[in-house]
Amino acid sequence: MMLIRYKNVQDLLEQLVIDKIYVQWLEKQSREMKDKGAKIKETIRNSEVKLTVDIGIAVMEPVLRLLRLTDGKTGATLSKVYGYLLQLDEHFRNPIEGLDSDEIRHKIHELFMARWEYMHVPAMTAAYRLDPEFARRKFSRDEQAEVKSVLKQMATTEHPYPDMLSELADFEEALRAGLQDLDNTVAFSSKARNMAPYKWAMVYMSPWPNLQWAAIRLLALSCSASGCERSWSVEDWIHSKKRNRLGQLTVERLVRCHTNLLLRDVFEKCETHVLP
Repeated sequence: MMLIRYKNVQDLLEQLVIDKIYVQWLEKQSREMKDKGAKIKETIRNSEVKLTVDIGIAVMEPVLRLLRLTDGKTGATLSKVYGYLLQLDEHFRNPIEGLDSDEIRHKIHELFMARWEYMHVPAMTAAYRLDPEFARRKFSRDEQAEVKSVLKQMATTEHPYPDMLSELADFEEALRAGLQDLDNTVAFSSKARNMAPYKWAMVYMSPWPNLQWAAIRLLALSCSASGCERSWSVEDWIHSKKRNRLGQLTVERLVRCHTNLLLRDVFEKCETHVLP
């Protein structure tokens, strides 16, 4: 974000350092201030700095868009975030404009994949598979296996796993053939694609009730930074001025205990109604 702002005002900064009023003001300052002014002028007009800023923006701007997506007021669904993560993977795999060093790009991609392995769960793939924005794409065997594992975990006596698999196969066939209104004029029209994914599933996946039941729950899962903000607020409440001698490890444990106590009832409801 700071790099983008710097690039947007770069021309103004260049005009500032050669402005007559600024130059006259700088001449009246101390030697130390003059040296700082000269260094700032050199940095602003340095072509290598401009190139570094452009490369930094090219590398990190897609990451910033993802962070903004999860930092919104309504948050983002699990499927949309997973789809954007796949785009980031493709972004770091391919050559980046201005970044000539493949070694640096490979290191960036390794860092991304390390984070991917840390945060990835099969539910992401399952939600991505059933999202109308991505449902008609081709999926690998590994992705199909993850979808099946999630459906198996979600299965209940009312929504058996074999029925889900059978309906998944029928759903995929209908997608390929454009059956059950799954075509560009109805389910994939511009109006339908603007619907929230879980609402789309409620309307257009009714021929497959067991799969629809799972899809609605998966597509309604949201990703948001609000959980982090909430944890930081709890930490600030615990590590107050009166208790400022608490060690960091103790504070982290107290935050975890407090959060787990609040989430206990939520998890019990989740196990009862979502993943029995």
